[in-house]
This record gives sequence, structure tokens and C-alpha cells, in this order.
Amino acid sequence: MSDAALSTASAAAPAENRTIGYSLQGTAALLLAISVLVGWGFWMNWFSKTDSLVCSICLALGFVIALSRGMMTEPMYRRTLVPAIFLGIAFLVLFYSVVSGRPKISCIAAGFSVAGWLAYVLRSESAFQALSLGVAFMVPSIVDACEQRGGFEFIESCALNLTSGLAEANSQFHIQRDGAIEFGHGVADRFSSVGRWDSILPFVGISFFCIYVFRRNLIPSVLIIVSAFLVWMAIRATAWVAFSWYAERNEVWPEWGMGMQLFLFALGAVMIVLLDQFFAALFEPIPAEFINEDLPLAATVWNGMVSLPSLCFKIPQRSFDRDNEE
Repeated sequence: MSDAALSTASAAAPAENRTIGYSLQGTAALLLAISVLVGWGFWMNWFSKTDSLVCSICLALGFVIALSRGMMTEPMYRRTLVPAIFLGIAFLVLFYSVVSGRPKISCIAAGFSVAGWLAYVLRSESAFQALSLGVAFMVPSIVDACEQRGGFEFIESCALNLTSGLAEANSQFHIQRDGAIEFGHGVADRFSSVGRWDSILPFVGISFFCIYVFRRNLIPSVLIIVSAFLVWMAIRATAWVAFSWYAERNEVWPEWGMGMQLFLFALGAVMIVLLDQFFAALFEPIPAEFINEDLPLAATVWNGMVSLPSLCFKIPQRSFDRDNEE
């Protein structure tokens, strides 16, 4: 092949790659725009609630920081198959949302659209990183699904039972009645897990913020999201029992005012960040120098588990030296 033909072929390849890239990004933008328009009413209802707004701010901050870090890395390769798969899923979910008349499902389509775009744009990043960032757009739909299926009512009942258990352990007289606990000097009634700015959703937003900013893997991410629910319940229960204890001593029931809400919210945020750091340290891979070369299976399985979803680890190999027999 002549030099002219080689130069023509090398020039055609980047042009073809640019065409594919423009097509993927254009499709992602179109699907995202349609998804937002289809679920416009649902989005407006989501942002009209204070706790949802606080959760969205945390998600947005973590999303922007994670995105800026991904864009600053050097390009290694451009994937096209994975973005196409994500965009195909987004199209199917959006089609189902329109046909079934369920606009809230369009949030999931928006998430996969963003994941498809990021899977192509983010350089030197795992495709699962793009998918995890796309989950930020799916959170409203997931929260609504949990609310419709009574998930938050179950959480509120758990917080109520936890408060009752702590009161019994502290020998405090109380009665459970209609979603509240009546103590001797006051009533504990702030167990609503949605609808208030200090509800459970801001705690979930802080968890996602930690996941995005500190780039957590699968297992620490799941644990910190679950911990957000536990932290919210523990803070509520401890606060009400402390209120009752204070009222018994001083004959005055403390007020659940803005200052108390801010204090408990800040306390919960600190606890979530500390738990995130704990889980990250707990699920660290075992360094190669500490792996027993004779029995590497357990360490290999552990490293593979804590490195999910990217299984980038090597099985240590032992070198053997033996004399050649003649």
C-alpha cells in the first residue's frame, strides 16, 4: 500500500471516530431532554420539597466534583459499545414511561442517558463510574417508588420502636400512640422520614456526596447508604430520650426548634462522613507484600470483592529456582 493510501486511511479513522462520538453525545442529549420534558411535572414536585432540594444539592455537588476529576485525567481510550448499551436502555425505559403514562420512570431514563454520555466522555474511567453518576438522576424515582411501597413508613416505625427501646432501657415511662411516643412531660412526634428539611433524604444526599467525592467502590457505597438510614433513626431516638431525661430532671420539655434541628443535622453529617471513612479503611485491598504467596486464594478473593465493580487485581505468582540435573 502506498504512503498516500496509508495517510488517507489514517485520516479517515479519526473522522469516523468523531462521527460516532458526535452521534452518541447527540443521542444522549436528545434522550435526556425528552426524559426531562416527559417527567417535568414530577421533577417540579420533587424540587418543591425542602428535603428533596437539600438532597439534590448534595448530589449535584458530588456529581460536579466527580465529573471534574474524570475530565482532568488523560485519555486512554474511547469506548463506544457501553455508551450505546446505556443509551439503548434509556430509550427502552423512556418508551415504557410514555406508553404506560408513568412520567416518574423517565428519571431512570435520564440517568441512563447521562451514564451513556459519561461512559464516552469520561477518560480513563470505568464504565461503572459513569453508571454510578447516572444514579444521581434516578434518585427521585427510587425515592418515590420506596414511598409508594411503604418503605418510609417502615423506617418511621423502626425509629419509633428504637426510641421506645431506649426509653425502656433508661427506665422512662412512655406510651406509643398514633405514630408518636408520649413521655411523662412531653410528646415525641418528629418521626417523619420525608417532607422536612432534616428528614432522611438529606442524609442520603450526604452519603452520595461521600461516594462521589471519595470515589468509593460498591461495598462501601452500599454500606454508607444503609448507614444513612441507621444514623437518622439513631439520632432521632437518642434525641427524644435525652429530651425526656432532661424534662424529668428540670420539669421543662425542650423545644424541637431550628437550633436543635441544625445541631442534629450537623451531628448526623459528621457521623456519616466518619462511617464512610471507616468503611473505606475496612475494605481496603491487601497490599501485595502482605499476601502469602503459598496461599494467595483468600487474599485474592478479598481484593476482588473490595475492588468491585472493577476486578483489577493480579494473582501473585511465586518464582521457583531449581538446579538443572544432567
